[in-house]
Amino acid sequence: MITQKELKEVLRYSPETGVFTWLKTASNRVKVGDVAGYTAPDKYKQIRIGNVLYKAHRLAFLYMEGEFPAKIVDHINHDPSDNRWVNIRHADRYINQRNMKISKRNTSGISGVSFCKVKRKWRVRFYRDKKEIFLGYFLDKGKAIEARNLARSNLDFSPTHGV
Repeated sequence: MITQKELKEVLRYSPETGVFTWLKTASNRVKVGDVAGYTAPDKYKQIRIGNVLYKAHRLAFLYMEGEFPAKIVDHINHDPSDNRWVNIRHADRYINQRNMKISKRNTSGISGVSFCKVKRKWRVRFYRDKKEIFLGYFLDKGKAIEARNLARSNLDFSPTHGV
């Protein structure tokens, strides 16, 4: 594993832009001042230092705090390629799940709100810390959304959860 000192000898990190640039020539293809790394298919930025491939958001923590994060790094705005210091934070699995994008399978347009065909009502439910939170059935979709939003804010979900 690379240390903060070794990292700062080869790369510069801009907390404002989230971009790493090379301070030393790493190969024939890499020159001083070049942007380091590439965007992987999963949209995360990756940087190879020596023979080791690192996720750029984890390197940002090493660069800024002197050590790799112990747990998960959460991208607050859901963009895994945005490694600005204001956009990444320490998180555990539960915090990260409370800042998830809306599921691609969602049909109501609102995370936690779905239409129950059997009851012909809007159902509001979501999970927090492995427990289902069921808020009930609503005839009106707007009322279901209001109930969901109130519960979400009271249960420490990110404002961008389900967006």
